[in-house]
Amino acid sequence: MAPVRFTVGRGVLYAYWEKPIPSLVEWSFLIFVATIPLEGLNLPFFASQGISLPKLFGFLFFISYMAHSGLPLKLSLPPIPTALWWFLVYWLTFVAAGLLAGDTAITGIRAYVTRVLSVAQQVVLFWFAADLLRDGKLARKTMIIFLAICALVGFGALLGLPGFAPDDSNARISAFE
Repeated sequence: MAPVRFTVGRGVLYAYWEKPIPSLVEWSFLIFVATIPLEGLNLPFFASQGISLPKLFGFLFFISYMAHSGLPLKLSLPPIPTALWWFLVYWLTFVAAGLLAGDTAITGIRAYVTRVLSVAQQVVLFWFAADLLRDGKLARKTMIIFLAICALVGFGALLGLPGFAPDDSNARISAFE
């Protein structure tokens, strides 16, 4: 793969273009991003016992990205971005704080392990998403889709549509008081 040369001021910046993003990876990522705002809805067909659409499409995105990276034969993952190193420092601090706290209750240990694994998944998601969002067209599509779904959820809550409006009277409503 040949480097692409960019001139920035007096210096020269080299960027190495990877292979193009396959359609399956792109669409699985876009569908995953589109389902994230739907996680908090009270619609019965969007979630069941422990399985939700964001979890399902997040898993499909992970599988498609790993297949794109060459998992079965030769794994070729992108470099870790600088911001991700800070996220990893947070995760390691969280792990160390939990280990030093010494909670012996079984429910406390389960909650701790669940949270540690959840943050680890977020680290991997951040890593893969940072690689994909370097493509300007995909970043633009992602922003538009996320904006449209958030607006849909917001308008559904404002209009009081079933499943969109909060069930609890103590729930926080943030638009128009």
